[in-house]
Amino acid sequence: MTSIIALITGSTECIESLLRIPILARNRLQTMAKIEKSERVSAAQAAARPGFRAA
Repeated sequence: MTSIIALITGSTECIESLLRIPILARNRLQTMAKIEKSERVSAAQAAARPGFRAA
């Protein structure tokens, strides 16, 4: 709905910010996935060390 209003009013600033939302969301998801992966990798590396005890 807001995108239709932005298009009707012709406010380029509104349109630009609406177009930016999915990009920001995708970047946030990619960052979260990278953090998750690095946590899994470091947990696996710790578990592979001799003398490691799980908490």
